[in-house]
Amino acid sequence: PLAITAIILGLIFTAGQAYTTVKIIEVGQMVADSFMVVLTGPDDAMEGAFKGDSAQSKDWWSAGQEPSEAQTTAFVTEATSRFGEFESAMPVDGDDPPFGQASFSIPFKFTFSKGEYDGNVSFQAFTGDGGLPEDGRLLGIVKVTVVDTDGTEVVWEAAKADASEPAGSSGEGSDDTAEKTE
Repeated sequence: PLAITAIILGLIFTAGQAYTTVKIIEVGQMVADSFMVVLTGPDDAMEGAFKGDSAQSKDWWSAGQEPSEAQTTAFVTEATSRFGEFESAMPVDGDDPPFGQASFSIPFKFTFSKGEYDGNVSFQAFTGDGGLPEDGRLLGIVKVTVVDTDGTEVVWEAAKADASEPAGSSGEGSDDTAEKTE
């Protein structure tokens, strides 16, 4: 009986260690994905928007806060007229995101065919109750701002953030008007 108990306890502890190891790997993957959102997400999202690839342009945004097609088209149209064709977006060296913040912005350097422009990208951590977001990401983009040489900001913003602005302030209508009932 004592030997059988030892074998059973050994199996339980081994299973517990295996489960813990799997969970540690999952957490490590989520942390790595969060770094990728900051390092490559804005570049990939803007590349997708300028190519007209809706899925790629929305993939890096916070779950449920992706810009509408109209918002993306308006951003691309204005950015192209001011800056030319999009080439790249890179975080500015030396500016690390603050740890422990649910939302933060970091400076970016945006390269277009007409030159380099300063700006920033705002990120939001997943703060929902319960499980993880469907895409598994704990961090996503909520706003991209590119600043023209005259100080004008060209903004690509998450749908929920835009909903709080007065109607017509962005020059584009909201895609969710069909959902409203009177």
